Amino acid sequence: MAIILSSLTVNFLRTGYKLLQKTLLNKGLDEYLILWAITLGTIVISLLLLVIPIPKTDWLFWAVCIGSALSWLIGDILDIKATKITDISIIAPIYAFGIIFTGILAWIILGEIPSLIGFIGIILIIIGAYFLELREFNINKIHLPFKIIFTNKGTWLILIAFFFYSLNNVLDKIGIAHTNNLLFYGIINHIIAMTIFTIIIHKKIISNKKVILDNKTSLIILGILNLTFSLIGLSLYKFMEVVYVAAIFNLSILFEIIGGHFMFKEDNFRNRLIAGLLIILGITLIFMDKIQ
Repeated sequence: MAIILSSLTVNFLRTGYKLLQKTLLNKGLDEYLILWAITLGTIVISLLLLVIPIPKTDWLFWAVCIGSALSWLIGDILDIKATKITDISIIAPIYAFGIIFTGILAWIILGEIPSLIGFIGIILIIIGAYFLELREFNINKIHLPFKIIFTNKGTWLILIAFFFYSLNNVLDKIGIAHTNNLLFYGIINHIIAMTIFTIIIHKKIISNKKVILDNKTSLIILGILNLTFSLIGLSLYKFMEVVYVAAIFNLSILFEIIGGHFMFKEDNFRNRLIAGLLIILGITLIFMDKIQ
């Protein structure tokens, strides 16, 4: 039950994060400024680490921290650029490829292989995510979602982003196996925050104080959302395979489709909602497999 509640919480928070991110982009905020706001949770982590005992670490932990931070940063830069130029509901189907990338990398690096029930659940999620962009359920048009990948710049960017996200998922599991969630998340966020802040100074984005002040509340909320769902998401790696966690995160696709329809008036809502039910069915199978 704890796994189910944690998974649902992560997806709700992740959806709110993506919708707020899209809203800020629509207001004209620079993507690097938004990414920097995401790391504001680092301040909270730093304060907590002052009173929480820090466990011993080894060289592998620090190597994984650097690799995780860089892969997350590259993925998020590409992700936010894709979100800036494309509807959320259009890039959502590409999330399915993240599961494929994660499954391959987890098998190569960690030797993790899902069970038969879990594998069927993953396949259902991939099919559901793929058909979210299908305008009508017509066998002659079954290729259209795949075609979008090659004709839309945003989907290309998100596809590359999810390769780096998948690498980040695998490295995260290795990282938390060597320490606690708080220390690992705090270190990688310090690396990310310093890197993004350097970019902001170089691009002179920080000088636009009015933009920051006008949206300070939204930027703070964005950082809190990222902090919360990231820490909860990291805890899931202790209970299930990496590819299962990546698959469960795809439940946020359904929430993003609903949010995209009502907040940004994105179309094709009914068909996307039907396809989203396949995602829910797939995630249910994964839950059943892990609860047994």
